[in-house]
Amino acid sequence: MNRKKWFIGILILFLFGTYSIFMLLDDNYLALLTAEDGLIESAGALFFFTAAVLFLILFYKDKQGNDLFLFRTGKNIFYLLLMFLFTVAAGEEISWGQRIFNIRTPEVFEEKNVQNELNIHNLDIFHGTDKSGERKSFWGLLLNVDRLFSLFWLFFCLIIPVLVHYRPAFRKWICRINIPLVPIWIGLAFFTNYVLSKILEQLYTEKWVQSAITEVKETGFAFLFMLIGLWFLSTHKETN
Repeated sequence: MNRKKWFIGILILFLFGTYSIFMLLDDNYLALLTAEDGLIESAGALFFFTAAVLFLILFYKDKQGNDLFLFRTGKNIFYLLLMFLFTVAAGEEISWGQRIFNIRTPEVFEEKNVQNELNIHNLDIFHGTDKSGERKSFWGLLLNVDRLFSLFWLFFCLIIPVLVHYRPAFRKWICRINIPLVPIWIGLAFFTNYVLSKILEQLYTEKWVQSAITEVKETGFAFLFMLIGLWFLSTHKETN
């Protein structure tokens, strides 16, 4: 079996295996798995951290760099930016170890954080709901971290690869600045992860279950980004 088939098999097993817990487990086990700092959330942090390490390795291994029109770089800075992004994502996922190390929430976060936690994505300016739990308006959601993250994976993992595949002029521009190209089949896995979560949200209307679905979705995205790092690393010698 070739490398691509192995990766696709892992994708299918992971996505459908994780979402199947909503049909296979009773409420007590489901709540335990998806609780704060539970197995699902901890796995998501680990996947993001692993992705960060993989992109740091890719940055040091890279020899092509970027042609940014005004100047060239010796190494691919997009790998470094992705490393930084996933390091932050890993820390945010577990509130920077606040509950693990029993760190008290600073006053500034108590006042501005919707969940009174030591993290940025739950600050009221970035959260999808206000302190009272009401969902914000369209304009209030412009800086929502979940929405920004969705736009990021949609463009980086799906829209850009599709445009590169079907638009030669766009492909020439992307290849020149050397943005790492995600295979379309991995991009489709991101879309599948999103769709599966939305289907389950329609089937399970209880608030705590929907929160559990969100945790599984976020961990799914973290796993997929880790898989992208592994794919890039496994094909690195072929492209350098």
